[in-house]
This record gives sequence, structure tokens and C-alpha cells, in this order.
Amino acid sequence: MSSAAELPADIDEAHQEIQELRQALQSRSVIDQAKGLVRSWLCCSEDEAFQALTSASQRANVKVRQLAADLVALASDCEADAEPWLERHLGPRVSEV
Repeated sequence: MSSAAELPADIDEAHQEIQELRQALQSRSVIDQAKGLVRSWLCCSEDEAFQALTSASQRANVKVRQLAADLVALASDCEADAEPWLERHLGPRVSEV
């Protein structure tokens, strides 16, 4: 049960909080999809994939959620080749031995 101090002060504040939570959930889904693509590219753990996305976002000076959205959009286009994007942002593909 939430205390009164944790509840929004008015309906506008509550509406804003709901919008922010929806955005966070949507961003999380896209980031999770991007982590899966990175894991496949780098043959790494989930944590390492997130770290790779974080590092790439810092180098590109864009938010992780935007970088993830770009990658997911590219990978979703059946006619697009995501390999140049992945190599540019994450480095060469790691081959399984």
C-alpha cells in the first residue's frame, strides 16, 4: 500500500506519471530487443550487451533508447542490412569457435 506522500498531488501529475511509466515500458521493450541483437552479434551475456549499447550510445552521443530503437527498426526491415550499423557502433562480429 502506498503512503499519501508517494501519491501524486493532483490528476495532472498522475496523468504525467502514467505517461512516463508507459514510455519507460516501451523503451525497455525496445532496449531488450536490441540487447538480443547485440548478444547475437557479439556472442555475449545480457549484461555485456547492455554495456555495449551504453558505450555505443555514449560514443554516438545519443540516448540508449534511441540507439536501440534505430537498431531494432533497421533489423525489422527485411531488406536492410544491419551488419554495417552493428560493425560501426559495436565493432566486428565475434565468431563462435
